Amino acid sequence: MAHAFQWFGKSAKPVNKQERTSPELPTAAGDSSSSRPQLPDCSFSKPIDEAGRLLVQPSAGRSRVAQRSSLFAKLFVAALVCTAQTLSAHADNSNVVTSVKESASDPGVASSAARRPVSTWLDPLRQSRSKKPDAPKSAEQPGDAATAGDFDLSEYSQAPDARSSVVNMPAQGAIRTTGHTQEPAEPISGEEQIVIPESQTEQAFYPAMTPDAVFSEYPQTHEQHLCWQLLPNGLLYKTYIAGEKEARMQLVSFYDTKSKRKIWEAVLGGRAGLIRLSDPSVSNSDAFQLDLEGAVFARVLPEEVSAMLEGSDYRVGLYGTWKFDRLSYRAGYYHISSHVGDEYLIANPLFNRINYVRDSLLLGTAYELNDISRVYGEIGYALGIEGGAKPLEFQFGAEYTPLPTTQFTGAPFAAVNTHLREDFDFNGGVNVVAGWGWQGEHSKRRLRLGLNYYNGPSLQYEFFDRWENLVGGGIWLDY
Repeated sequence: MAHAFQWFGKSAKPVNKQERTSPELPTAAGDSSSSRPQLPDCSFSKPIDEAGRLLVQPSAGRSRVAQRSSLFAKLFVAALVCTAQTLSAHADNSNVVTSVKESASDPGVASSAARRPVSTWLDPLRQSRSKKPDAPKSAEQPGDAATAGDFDLSEYSQAPDARSSVVNMPAQGAIRTTGHTQEPAEPISGEEQIVIPESQTEQAFYPAMTPDAVFSEYPQTHEQHLCWQLLPNGLLYKTYIAGEKEARMQLVSFYDTKSKRKIWEAVLGGRAGLIRLSDPSVSNSDAFQLDLEGAVFARVLPEEVSAMLEGSDYRVGLYGTWKFDRLSYRAGYYHISSHVGDEYLIANPLFNRINYVRDSLLLGTAYELNDISRVYGEIGYALGIEGGAKPLEFQFGAEYTPLPTTQFTGAPFAAVNTHLREDFDFNGGVNVVAGWGWQGEHSKRRLRLGLNYYNGPSLQYEFFDRWENLVGGGIWLDY
């Protein structure tokens, strides 16, 4: 301010009108007058007063208004400079006074204020022009970075893990401060603070909104994982091991104790799933499957010339099967018809052939008592019948099929099946099988070797009037 007044005094001091006309300057080189100082070497000369100051002479063309305007402009500039310096000094003094008051009220704040450099309201303007220093390390406190002169927005462009946070545990009721704020919202007491990366802080207080986090409290249901599978492995409703008219691959050699002859019962057929609706991620899950089966049940007389074909039955079926835990169902349609071998007709020209046909609706259910045993029951009703067939039939049985310790060692099996038909006033046949079997790990197909006993109506429906008592053994491949 003193400099401003000096400048103003030199440039704007009023001049005495009587001193405007001063004696002429000496022109002689040898003038040694001590009352007047020596002027510097200039290309022009102006009148000076006795103190050696230049005298301002108004030019002839300048008016009084112009002279006063110039004077006012110089006064305004000097006032601006004085005001700026006064405000700056006041800000410095007010910050110091505030820190002194805080020191008197709280010794802890006094020690932190002593360590912290004094900041003013002009710091943001000064610091925004300065170069941003390197980002503080994760071990530094955010407050230190704020008071060290960091006042640009580059901090918000850093990766989340690069910014640190100071957090008090929520149970203590402290307020979290992050690198986004320069000062804590409230002074933190002397409790221990934890410095953790910003990403972990946000995760602890604000978990990520992922589907697992949103729906984890709700139990997963099978409907969320159900999908269709084309040509799946295995069957939901397993083939009856002792069923005499089940689609499979089979060759069994019997001896008929009534007719005293040998017969071979051969089956050429198969059963497979076309499409399945289930959860493939869960083994033995509840599911639906559509199955197709077809087979030819042929009887061969090995003791006759060229192993004569006596007769054959043809069966085809389409079923929907369901499985719910240990309970399974089968519902659908099947067709069966009987035929006589050509060679047998030639050898027995007086044989009276019949056209035995059944077109039946079928409904069956099975229940697994445990992992090694099962019971089942089935009812069929024929919509179309010929050759002495009647509508109703029943079938039921039980199975014992323990799982093998290894797929090569195998395990024993045993099963019994009873088939009752209205054709014979529900006087049914009983079929019993037992032996050793192997099961595929993924396909679930079962290969069996064992003994077979059957007593009842002829296994070939063409021979309607026969009653058989068969004992033998053979090989089976069940699907």
